Amino acid sequence: MKKIQDIQTADGENAMHGGEIGTLTIRRLSFVFLASALLLNVFGQIAARLGAGDFVTSWQINLWIFVSYCCLVLRGFLWALSLREIPLSFAYPMFSVNFLLVLGAAALIFDERITLGNILGSCCIMLGLGCIALGEKRRGT
Repeated sequence: MKKIQDIQTADGENAMHGGEIGTLTIRRLSFVFLASALLLNVFGQIAARLGAGDFVTSWQINLWIFVSYCCLVLRGFLWALSLREIPLSFAYPMFSVNFLLVLGAAALIFDERITLGNILGSCCIMLGLGCIALGEKRRGT
């Protein structure tokens, strides 16, 4: 599979900018895709919650449920794009940040109660993420 920086025109120049694109720039873009996928996942969960009540009681098309599915599909594309440059062993654990983001969003938007168990569980997730990131950094990825 060709990476973006390997795509060249017939005259040997990079197809995107007429010159060479640095691997670092493409890697940064992959992290932007990953962060965007995370945020779309959170927004999709919130949209699903907003549409959940009407969805069960009505056969009409629910806008919030539709938005939720659109976020899911777009998130899938961005996830795939991010995996072109970011190792799965690093990217997949980053998705557990969703636990924290959805927990915070639920408290802010729906006034849901956050318990000590929620906080302790979230801290354990973050500690695990820190260990994974540290391991990746030491490995040189």
